[in-house]
Amino acid sequence: MLYWLFHPWLRGKDIWIIGEREDTAQDNSYHLFKWIRTNERRRRVYYAINGTAADRAKVAPLGRVIDRLSWKYRVYLLHATRLINAYDLEAYLGFPGLSKRAFLTGYGDLLRYKRVFLQHGVVYNDVAPSIHAQVTNVDMVLTTGRSERAYYAEHCGYGYDRVAATGLPRFDALEPVRGPRRVLIMPTWRRDIVAPSYNKAAKPEIPFAASEYYRFFSALLRDERLLAACQRHDVQLEFMPHYEIRPYLKHFRIDHPSITVSTTGRDVQLAMRECSMLVTDYSSVFFDVAYMGKPIVYTNFDDESFYSKHYKRGYFDLGRDGFGPACATVDRAVEEIIASIERGFEVEPRYRQRAEEFFVLRDTNNCRRAYDVIATMDAAVAGDPGLPSAPLVMGRPEPQQAGRG
Repeated sequence: MLYWLFHPWLRGKDIWIIGEREDTAQDNSYHLFKWIRTNERRRRVYYAINGTAADRAKVAPLGRVIDRLSWKYRVYLLHATRLINAYDLEAYLGFPGLSKRAFLTGYGDLLRYKRVFLQHGVVYNDVAPSIHAQVTNVDMVLTTGRSERAYYAEHCGYGYDRVAATGLPRFDALEPVRGPRRVLIMPTWRRDIVAPSYNKAAKPEIPFAASEYYRFFSALLRDERLLAACQRHDVQLEFMPHYEIRPYLKHFRIDHPSITVSTTGRDVQLAMRECSMLVTDYSSVFFDVAYMGKPIVYTNFDDESFYSKHYKRGYFDLGRDGFGPACATVDRAVEEIIASIERGFEVEPRYRQRAEEFFVLRDTNNCRRAYDVIATMDAAVAGDPGLPSAPLVMGRPEPQQAGRG
């Protein structure tokens, strides 16, 4: 009834709906929306977020923010031509109170929008079962670089016409912030030692305090050589554990003037912009830091276990393709961190070259390229991907370029 009641007024309006989680405006969706509202103000794009969300105040000044819980949102969604999200589209942008399945089953016949997946990070592990075209049914995926685009196109069923290497919109805001020299230690989590917050019935297989994960990072944060080097060179260590690890912070004994622990309220992107270097195990945030030309140390101490229990290996191998040294022991990690501190956090030439080859386009035009792809999805766009002269980085790559990086 709502659809047909408002159809005469909204038909042909080319409405775009963009959002993230129901209460956030922080990731690629927010940055793209901000760019569109600044540079393409005639575009009918609306940011969907709950009216009571704290982040609404952040996005409201841009205009055209719509309460995801309102009837107006439902009407606009049924008349949208583009649905855009950095996460699962209908799971977060479908009708409030309905599951994704229920929404698509009940209203699928009325939906006319193209689905655009912005992603919330660079995919480098093999996660095809969850992102395959047969599972997502999205019309366009935006990626970063030749290798990631080739992975989606050739291994995930999208083909090259449904994947564009534009760069992530949030990369435009990755401007390094001058300030105190800081080493950001930002590991991801493990399902076998942590009961995930989204699964209340899950139980960890191994007690956290008995895990190799805890032993490694506890030893790293207490290493006397590292702490002495930090004091000697006036460098701070910032420990920012993954959201799922925060309930277990009580196990770490951190009491040193060179170490700060960041949890709730700390902006992740700001932390990356402020850091002088990054230390992580497998978190894809290393792509953001490499994009800014900062050094990275990988702590892949449980490589075999991680890729047998959590992910399958993908096209990007940390040892072969990574933007910094891969360290399997605390001693090696400490040596590499200290060496980077003593080099003044200058990236070594071989790692700088790897980053240049992976990203291809490292500028502040990621939002522009993303917008152009979304706006022209119905048109055939030709061009060689990965060449700086190709604005949308579309088309089929040459065979020798597909696996570059």
